[in-house]
Amino acid sequence: MYSKEHSQNRGIEFTLKYFLQKAQKYCSTQERSVFQTEKKLKEWGASPETATQVIQLLCKDGFIDSDRFIELFIRSKLRQNKWGRVKIGAELLKQKFSREQVFLHLEKIDETEYRRILSDLILKKKAVLKNEKDLQTSKQKIVYFCMSKGFEYDLIYSLL
Repeated sequence: MYSKEHSQNRGIEFTLKYFLQKAQKYCSTQERSVFQTEKKLKEWGASPETATQVIQLLCKDGFIDSDRFIELFIRSKLRQNKWGRVKIGAELLKQKFSREQVFLHLEKIDETEYRRILSDLILKKKAVLKNEKDLQTSKQKIVYFCMSKGFEYDLIYSLL
């Protein structure tokens, strides 16, 4: 017969295994951050201790990789959503990444591609505003639009 302590340990092992398998499946469908995975584990009802253990195992086994996540996040938000560094950086900070880690990866953005994306946004916005009579108002709208996408004012102004 098993002792009460032994069956509690079996329960903990079962719980850990259950949440680990569920989290592995969650992380294998797309790239996830530690923050997203912790949040999901809490939604599923994992205790903080279990969540911590699962996260450690996921990182050790390569299911979660912060650098890989950040690089993919930056690339997709820049190319697909046409976001600038400011907005991308803010979103990564919301994911609980360190400032140093975020800025290190933001510096790796290809400047030529970055400027081309911003130039394309400016041209598209100009086309939309072609009937705007006041040139100053038109410029202002373009600047506000590009800043709302997370691009830096100085760069916007230099490309205008």
